[in-house]
Amino acid sequence: MDQPRLVIHVHSDNPVDAERLDEASQALRSDLLDIDGVVQVTPVGEEAPPGTKSFSYFAVASLVATGVSGRAIAPQIAQVILGWLARNNGKRITLRTAGGGEVEVAGLGEAEAVNVLKTALEAASAGSPTAQDDAAQPQ
Repeated sequence: MDQPRLVIHVHSDNPVDAERLDEASQALRSDLLDIDGVVQVTPVGEEAPPGTKSFSYFAVASLVATGVSGRAIAPQIAQVILGWLARNNGKRITLRTAGGGEVEVAGLGEAEAVNVLKTALEAASAGSPTAQDDAAQPQ
């Protein structure tokens, strides 16, 4: 079985924010790698879904965190994500679940974010599609 994976999409509603989004997602990547138990965080390229008008598809960066098994790591990941959101006004994070759904983290309290992450990590530990397949699914 592959290592558990958590797919994290970083969004910006500002269409000219691509460079700042890249810098911000790299900072998130670095913060996630500081967590014991997160083995790797890899940026994954993504294109606009077919038929999407360019002005309606805004900047998106995707990260795949591997080796993120177990519910015990969820509070640490939640703290990193919520702290990142607090520092990056106008940006949003969604988590791709093993079933292909997405959950937006922005606006959640810490306890809610931890519960969402626990559910996502349990699904990832049970086995999910490959990270490339997850990241390539339309938003």
